[in-house]
Amino acid sequence: MTDRQLSCPVCGSAEVGPVTAPRQVRADDSTMLEFTDQFNKCGRCGEEFYTRDQSLASSRAAAKVVREHENLLSPERIRAIRLSYEMTQADFERALRLGPKTVVRWESGTVRQSAIANSLLLAIEGNADVFAKVAGANGVEVSAVAQTSSAETVVVYPTTMEPMFASTFVTYTLGSTIADTGSPSRRYDKFRKIKPAPPKRVKVA
Repeated sequence: MTDRQLSCPVCGSAEVGPVTAPRQVRADDSTMLEFTDQFNKCGRCGEEFYTRDQSLASSRAAAKVVREHENLLSPERIRAIRLSYEMTQADFERALRLGPKTVVRWESGTVRQSAIANSLLLAIEGNADVFAKVAGANGVEVSAVAQTSSAETVVVYPTTMEPMFASTFVTYTLGSTIADTGSPSRRYDKFRKIKPAPPKRVKVA
């Protein structure tokens, strides 16, 4: 199966070929940044245009250079933050009061987040208490979930449940939370695992 032949959207000519050229994009501080772009150009009338894939690639390239210039979180890191709370993109948008498909665009890299949104993402990264407060203020109740360095999932519950599950739940050092690790008891400090002290050996006569 061969690719469909492109034709110029203006003059209809089939004399169309891909062109790679430098482009510029303006950062929020007015700095002009350069990135490499690819598009199609008509050999007859000179019209330049993108295919859908070229347009997406162009958006990603432009967003990437600005994101790096402004020291914003990468799409991969944004996705990791969302997944640490086990939320879909749509649920994450509701929890942070973002527009539809905003997180989709951030994670795909076609659109960069604002500096304010970036600060919010940094604030909730690894901090279930903050995320729960933000989501709650936006009318979304969440069971905060944080990913530990050992890849264990830790579910955080209100302390009112502690007496009922005292034998199976491990208390966090974070205020008003307890966690079920689903593994041998370990203490956690801000979602970083701390190994328990080794058991004492007792001689048996």
